[in-house]
Amino acid sequence: MSEEVWIGDVKLRKPKQFDVIKSEDKNNVIEAFKRIKDKYLSYFGLFIKRTDIPSMINSMRKVSTGDYVLITDLNESLDTIQAFIEELDARGIQNDPFALLKKKIKIIPYATYGSVVYSWVQRKLVECLKHLYDAIEQALPSFTKYIKIKLGIETEEYQYTLTPIWGQFKYDKYNRGYNPNPNHSLTVYVGSADTYLYALSPNGTLKFRYKTGGEIIGGIAIDDDGNIYVTSRDGYLYVLDNNGNLLYKFYAGDELLCHPTVEGDYTTYIINKSCWIYAVRNDGSLKFSLRLDPHYATGTYYQCTCTIGYDGCIYVSVFGLTWVVHPLGYIRGILVSVGCENNAVKFLSDNSIIVCDWFLQNLIIYNKDLSLRWNVNLPLPKTSAVDDNNNIYVSCASSTLSGFYGSVCKVIPYSGVAWEYGTYDYVVGAVAIGYGDAIYFGSLDYYVYSLTKSGSLRWKYQTNNEVWPSPSLDQDENVYIGSCDTYFYKFDKDGNLLWRYKTGDMVRCPASLAGKP
Repeated sequence: MSEEVWIGDVKLRKPKQFDVIKSEDKNNVIEAFKRIKDKYLSYFGLFIKRTDIPSMINSMRKVSTGDYVLITDLNESLDTIQAFIEELDARGIQNDPFALLKKKIKIIPYATYGSVVYSWVQRKLVECLKHLYDAIEQALPSFTKYIKIKLGIETEEYQYTLTPIWGQFKYDKYNRGYNPNPNHSLTVYVGSADTYLYALSPNGTLKFRYKTGGEIIGGIAIDDDGNIYVTSRDGYLYVLDNNGNLLYKFYAGDELLCHPTVEGDYTTYIINKSCWIYAVRNDGSLKFSLRLDPHYATGTYYQCTCTIGYDGCIYVSVFGLTWVVHPLGYIRGILVSVGCENNAVKFLSDNSIIVCDWFLQNLIIYNKDLSLRWNVNLPLPKTSAVDDNNNIYVSCASSTLSGFYGSVCKVIPYSGVAWEYGTYDYVVGAVAIGYGDAIYFGSLDYYVYSLTKSGSLRWKYQTNNEVWPSPSLDQDENVYIGSCDTYFYKFDKDGNLLWRYKTGDMVRCPASLAGKP
């Protein structure tokens, strides 16, 4: 019997039992596999997930401990490896730390022949992937901390000197959503599923409204000149002046469910549903765009936000990973976690990084150098707020308390959970922290809640439908929050309803406030 097999015009040696197809010509093997995939798909396995470097590390870590993850989509896996190597070359890394990775990638056993995947082949796969794992682990600190890219010329070390204008979800670490700097009277901005942005006075009367082409859900930012930045599910970022006149709009190629953030030089950061991050200049032109992992990070939901860190890097959590993007437009590092959804990154006073991982049910704190520092188990944590004592208040889509299906937990870093308050449905919007002893949040159980910082109920108010967004607070700690019952509500800090404004559809967008009292 011939020891050669032809697939189209590609000749491969027919492997014997316990043997494996190998080739120094990687392209030749990849081409062959593209042709035989459909016929022999069930016989092939590769222990690499269909993603980028972070999940490769995750998969290989599992492989190295014997917990095999068998992925059968070889075409995509091979293309991922090839694209990864090409990306490294394109970045022009000096003193390339991935030489071992590039060498070992050529001898990965690509397939088996026959009706089973033999244990010998499995061992060889594990052996090769351990080499990859070791190479990446060895190189990752250089990749995340010291990488320099070429933007026509090699860049110098970046010196960050700006102060963000609206640098994170809901403006500050408290999630109050209030910028007091614009020199105009206090105005409340909220979006609705009816596609309109509403500008309301503090007494609930309409100043103006602006129609977009889709639901407004992610949030609104206001710069110090009073200009309004709003994202819509029609894929556009709209920038208006404080009278509602359009200054410019920018198309991001897919739905925008994110909360925009504004840097000190008026660069705006947004991320679309396809996980493209865009940096937009204040004239509406593109500064840079960067696609995050196109496989693992699809499905960017609700208040996904680009948070501007102390170092000027953009920290963004999408489904599965938290990415650290340099302001020059390249990935500086990745915080590997399994599920980061509806999550706005926050920081402690020492610039430690807070990430909620709902899949592993952990709140995670990373050091500034992106190394893991501490974590604590929580019931499906969604997003967080931080008070002046570094206490963290976490919205959760589950509860450890009997009979409850959502909760808010207070976490004392490096100690544990101080208390948990249960609700009868998910808490998906972030907690807002008041100026005194109160915190505020909404739940899908139709209620708006206020608790003390020790976890006791201050008051609650029942709306007529689910309450998705995070509440916002003005200088007097009045509370502004929308409901899926189509109304937007204002309460005083003691829970008395001051007014409500009817929109044309659900209000799932957190409000933003700006101006002088």
